[in-house]
Amino acid sequence: MVTDFNLMTLVLLLVILFISVVVSYFFAWWWAPLISVALFIMAGMLFGRLDIISVLISGFPHIFLLALSSSLIRIWVDGCSKKTNRMLLVTSIVLIALVGVIAHQLRFTTIDEVVLNELSEQSGGFEIIARDDVPYERAHVEDEQLVDSILDDLAGMELRKEYYGYLDTQYSLITSGSEYIMIDFDFEQGLVYIHRDLYSIRSESDYIEAFENKDIEWED
Repeated sequence: MVTDFNLMTLVLLLVILFISVVVSYFFAWWWAPLISVALFIMAGMLFGRLDIISVLISGFPHIFLLALSSSLIRIWVDGCSKKTNRMLLVTSIVLIALVGVIAHQLRFTTIDEVVLNELSEQSGGFEIIARDDVPYERAHVEDEQLVDSILDDLAGMELRKEYYGYLDTQYSLITSGSEYIMIDFDFEQGLVYIHRDLYSIRSESDYIEAFENKDIEWED
């Protein structure tokens, strides 16, 4: 989350910037960059599940931006009146809350919008891998009616983008067409991994039935 820039990352950076400036207001200005860097490292370790070195390397642009911005804002705040600072405080809270609400709403989508519409345009069918047992079972699905049946069973799945979590993949769906697409499903935890993005399943339906279709011919 903290190494790829998106709207939720922006919210996180704004919150860190806000906290570092407010807390350092009661101390010397140079506390602002120190606090911002420390908070970013903590967020990287918590949300990105990374070690300190990895956070410092992958998040260096964000760290530099936070340290510079917090320092400049903190110095500027020192030259403002208390009335102006109170206005800035309220404005900052409203801005962060507004961006946070927008970012939260944009996390919701459907599997059709993310990948199924794109998948339905692929020719050549796809491969399904069942990973519950070792060795894995595989099935090459080329029959057009079976392809449509499986996609119909998955259609309408409501998703919410997540920024950290781990799948225990039960089924993988991989295209056989010109464009490589891979979808990993973890129905036990209600998670889906698509295009390097993690989503939780938010709609109520037994989507696992798509892979329990009696017409699928499994191979060891």
